Amino acid sequence: MPIGLICLPARRLVGALAAAALVGFTAQVARADDEWKEGAGQQWREMLEKARAEKPVVVTLGAPVGKEFAAGFKRDTGLDLQFIGGDASAVSARFAQELQSPNLTIDVQIGGSSELPFIGRGLMQPIKPLLALPRVTDGKYWRDGRIRWIDKGQEYFVQGAEYLSFRVFANADKINISELRDFADLLKPQYVGKIASSDPSGAAGGRGFAEAVVSTRGQEFLEKLYKGQNITYTRNPTQLVEWAARGVQPIIIGSLQQYIDKFVSEGFNIKYVPFSDWPVHTTGGRSVVKVAAKAPHPNAAAVFVNWFLSKPGQELYEQLLAEPSRRVDLPHTGIPAYALPRPGAAYTGSYDEDYVLKLRGEVAQQMRVLVNQ
Repeated sequence: MPIGLICLPARRLVGALAAAALVGFTAQVARADDEWKEGAGQQWREMLEKARAEKPVVVTLGAPVGKEFAAGFKRDTGLDLQFIGGDASAVSARFAQELQSPNLTIDVQIGGSSELPFIGRGLMQPIKPLLALPRVTDGKYWRDGRIRWIDKGQEYFVQGAEYLSFRVFANADKINISELRDFADLLKPQYVGKIASSDPSGAAGGRGFAEAVVSTRGQEFLEKLYKGQNITYTRNPTQLVEWAARGVQPIIIGSLQQYIDKFVSEGFNIKYVPFSDWPVHTTGGRSVVKVAAKAPHPNAAAVFVNWFLSKPGQELYEQLLAEPSRRVDLPHTGIPAYALPRPGAAYTGSYDEDYVLKLRGEVAQQMRVLVNQ
């Protein structure tokens, strides 16, 4: 039986449903105190002054959080922000297209690791020289005592959030979660046709999940899981969790925490599946910040990057997207314990450059074949 790729016909519905997941978060963000920019020197003052003379910084991120980001940035820096949101794959594709055209309008992209190949082509700007705030650059404010760069050169792409990734969730009213002890239990016959995934040929969690399966279990396991279990796919993150909530496909992979939280808050019995041997990876979700080499508003972009990596910027990001920041001066309020990396534990960083460049093309080709069979 062919594996189905299911998408809603109107992307506006996706945006509306995703926005609903953020109900309860107030856009009236209180102005952060000045502690976050304490110790800032001449470089910060000069870029801030020059940024005031530029047009608003243009930032893109695959989530409907523009109003909140613009409000927080304005209150803390006095600067305006123009936001481009929407489907993560579409946003990433637009940024990639603009980087290679003479009509670049986007300054900053916040997302995943897809843009790593553009560094070698000279299309990305090093961020490290732009970081001017001591409370951003000092390692004591970050997990493991350091900023996490995902590029090998340690200067282009900063990963703001970090959490245990590629988690599996299930409707506990439909599935006996205690029977899912090891990750390989997903291959049992009783789960055929009962698993759904974020589209692994896209740019969201589904692709990363497939890469993680290959890196830890191999190609044969990948085919047994995705083809043998007749997995159903969607690019709609709300629809994925709704399928679990309604019992259509009670087990889901590649889902995002903010959508899990939304349905749990509505009373659906969706539970994290605590496999004994999974997950073994961490990810940065949509938190990797990068700047175009020819950013139209370079100083405003520099100010934004410093703010985004500061305590108020990361706190806002974490609240809106339910992805825990790597900053250690945040309480991670509302973040489930199963998402937080354990101190001292060894994990594979799924956004690290070697991991991405080794696996992405290979897995993407295989998943395109499986999805369309």
